[in-house]
Amino acid sequence: SVQVNDIAPTLFQASLVPYLAFLFFLGRPSTKLPAGAWRGFAFLLVFVFATIPAGIYAKTQYGDILANVDWLHGGAESLLTITNLWIVFGLRSAMPALPRKPDSPVPAFGNPFRKEFDDMLLYFFGFLAVVGCGQAVQHGLLGLEPANALSLPTWIVHSSSVLEYGTAMGLVWRLADVTGIEQWRGLTYAMLPSFAGALTACTFHFFYNSPELNALVALQATLTLVGNCTCAFAAWRVWEGGKEKEKIEAFKVSLSKQFEADYGPEDTMTRPLPKSSPPLPATVPLTDTTGQWVVKLGLTSVFAALAVKFGELTLQAPFHAEAGLPLALAMIAVPTALNGAYFYAKSK
Repeated sequence: SVQVNDIAPTLFQASLVPYLAFLFFLGRPSTKLPAGAWRGFAFLLVFVFATIPAGIYAKTQYGDILANVDWLHGGAESLLTITNLWIVFGLRSAMPALPRKPDSPVPAFGNPFRKEFDDMLLYFFGFLAVVGCGQAVQHGLLGLEPANALSLPTWIVHSSSVLEYGTAMGLVWRLADVTGIEQWRGLTYAMLPSFAGALTACTFHFFYNSPELNALVALQATLTLVGNCTCAFAAWRVWEGGKEKEKIEAFKVSLSKQFEADYGPEDTMTRPLPKSSPPLPATVPLTDTTGQWVVKLGLTSVFAALAVKFGELTLQAPFHAEAGLPLALAMIAVPTALNGAYFYAKSK
């Protein structure tokens, strides 16, 4: 544990350098990233630097780690929720809206039979929340949580952060179609380690921040460093892809002007024309408004928080943390693998 506590802060500090490189590459005009999304990614620095004094305060005033001081922990984590919301709003601004007739009303919720991933998550966590709460009440487990258990609002903040980041990954994938820069899809894959890092933090809290699982803290720090490096490299590739696309577009304009000079503006019917680049893949419009998405996010976050908070009491696994490392690793690896497989299937 002592070694882990020494290693994790060093890894978190080292992860700042590749993240700054990520912001630099992502902010180049050639990437065509919406300005709002870039500001959201940059706002993460506020979260990073806010956790430093929060952690110091928790140590000096409470003699404990930040994760065990719920009000301070939840307040700091809310900055990450704001970060991811900002990113999602910025990315959504670049997406085509779903066309509809002017006289057709916008429903408050999506069609329950539409197979949208966010809708399925809402129903899934809603079911788990009902089952978990029911079991906890039935077996009288509500008073068995340890003192450092996360409160329901703090769990809602964590759930929302993870869901927002997953949404951002999907929107980044769509940017390849919107901008014509195929390298955006690579950034989605590059975000997977950071997604796994977020799951690692939640898993550590699921086991009530048990010292027996302090290895998860080092794992989260490692995934953060790796994720920032992969995102920086992917952002550089997006920048390079954007510059190449600009060169091609400039060449096409120059070639068109040359034809205009050679054949004149009247001879448009008989002059040879330069081959046009293939059309961009059809971008599927967003199937909900921003307001609808926020409502679904809020409901899903609450359901997920209820499912985790009362589900961990029902399962009793967090009370046996010394034997819980395999389960903890599975809770991280399985959703991450499924997320990666989802995007791999989309690429096919």
